[in-house]
Amino acid sequence: MAEGTTSNVFFVIKERIVTPSLDCGLLAGIMRAKVISLAKELGITVTEGMVLPSEFLRAEEAFLTNSLMGIMPLVSVDGRRVGKGVSGPVTDLLRRKLQFP
Repeated sequence: MAEGTTSNVFFVIKERIVTPSLDCGLLAGIMRAKVISLAKELGITVTEGMVLPSEFLRAEEAFLTNSLMGIMPLVSVDGRRVGKGVSGPVTDLLRRKLQFP
């Protein structure tokens, strides 16, 4: 998974954020850049690279970003629950800091 039709995807795995790199041919979204910058300011490690399906299965949280909606929790994909199936603490923190309720 690299991105949605109009969004970028992020996974939280073991207290770090993992997202596909721009080398994967995805959209260099404005909100993507803001989230990466904010996460680093907050001391959260961000890893950009190839995201394999096995990493998705290990994710405690996931979220999508775009400029219109901001940060949207991703609680399931193809009927498979992500983490606990609800918005997680890293997602909620980033949403609050970027002022998206």
